[in-house]
Amino acid sequence: MQEKLTFEDGSVYEGEIEGGKPNGKGKLTWQGETDLDGVIRIYEGDFVRGKMQGKGKLTIDGSKCTAKQESDEYLGDDVYEGDFVDSKRHGKGKMTWNMGDIYEGDWEDDTQHGKGKFTRFNGAVYEGDFVTTSLQGKGKMTWADGSVYEGDWIDSNRHGKGKMTWKDDDGVVIIYEGDFADDQFHGKGKYTWTDDGTYYEGDFVEGTRQGKGKMAWADGRVYVGDWTDGMRTKGKLTYPDGKIEEGNWKDGELINNEEN
Repeated sequence: MQEKLTFEDGSVYEGEIEGGKPNGKGKLTWQGETDLDGVIRIYEGDFVRGKMQGKGKLTIDGSKCTAKQESDEYLGDDVYEGDFVDSKRHGKGKMTWNMGDIYEGDWEDDTQHGKGKFTRFNGAVYEGDFVTTSLQGKGKMTWADGSVYEGDWIDSNRHGKGKMTWKDDDGVVIIYEGDFADDQFHGKGKYTWTDDGTYYEGDFVEGTRQGKGKMAWADGRVYVGDWTDGMRTKGKLTYPDGKIEEGNWKDGELINNEEN
């Protein structure tokens, strides 16, 4: 039976009813507790014993919100289409925000949780694991400029083991593979310039070569030793012809030579 119900909180339901409650196909219009004045939520889809349950479409309409209009914040509706359980987004679904962000994948208790794909309005795309909306677990992020990270995430930061590929200011493709912490190279890793094969392998601290490491250049030179703030400090440089320079270094220059 198709009926219309108006509830004490001002929400309005139109659709099928059973036992005095929404049941079957219907449409519910209301304002969320945290919504600005004028923001309206519209759900169209399945109901079971008064709950949004099954397949449905949720539209968050801010077109009549004075605050959004005056601040030019209103860019269109936020829309979710997919599964609902107990009046929450739960299961498989797609959310499109008015600024252009899109998430498609698993939902749990009204949050992105499980496997999913998140496309940002700026062109960045993440595919992988989510935990209560955060990028967490295994995942791949591709930025609009072509940079790619694939590996571990914690709290939406690159953290754990991973591989990052990008181009430097000269257009050279750089590859870093190893440990990350709080979105930075941190721990053990290998940093390679792919144009000529030059690489550094060793310790990193907050994105900088620091600790013990090896640098091998395309011309055959190899340095093994200590690094501080990305610079050689104490170690051995071996040339292709067998010549060795060993000692302390400052600003990339040997300052006391133990030449062999």
